[in-house]
Amino acid sequence: GVFSLRLPNDAVNIRDYVTNNQVKKAVIVGGGFIGLEVAENLLAQKVDVTVIDFAPQIMPNVIDPEIASYVQKHLQKHGIRVLTGVAAQEVLGDDKVYALKTSAGELSADLVILSVGIRPNTAFLNDTGMEMFKGTILVNEQLQTNLPDIYAIGDCAMVSNRMTHSAQWSPMGSSANLEGRLLAQILNNTPKNYPGVLGTGIVKLPELNCARTGLS
Repeated sequence: GVFSLRLPNDAVNIRDYVTNNQVKKAVIVGGGFIGLEVAENLLAQKVDVTVIDFAPQIMPNVIDPEIASYVQKHLQKHGIRVLTGVAAQEVLGDDKVYALKTSAGELSADLVILSVGIRPNTAFLNDTGMEMFKGTILVNEQLQTNLPDIYAIGDCAMVSNRMTHSAQWSPMGSSANLEGRLLAQILNNTPKNYPGVLGTGIVKLPELNCARTGLS
């Protein structure tokens, strides 16, 4: 009854678990894009959903506090309980979860989803001479690293902001898709430069789309 959500099969497994185990209550740890979209989908399956986040607001470092407050009230109005400033401490249960212990007390749950952010999975590159910054791989406009014939794209790559031209990490599926298509052309000897990212993002919520645009 405890899941993370990283691969397509993870979503399938969560859906099947909800159906096969008649899940009534779920706690989602993490109030970012993934956590909130999971909450919306579970709510649509008639599951009682609680979202907790250690930060003082949902979607920290994504949207302004006043917008986060509005979104939180909107979620609660539609039946999604949101607790901020609350830390997850321990999953309770032997063969199956029955509750999550938090800094605000125990929350009963048939299902727990861990969605506490991401970091580049690049530790295997330590001591290779790859130029990196806080775990991300630095690339140029052709998505090349500092090592010959090695390129990097997607969540592991530190690209640039299209407007400011400063370095920016954009771990978004849309960015990875565009970078992959562009790199395929570059490797096929088509002269192309990656223009960078804008730092936009959007999350679908019950009867509300919340978006971030501009120079994040």
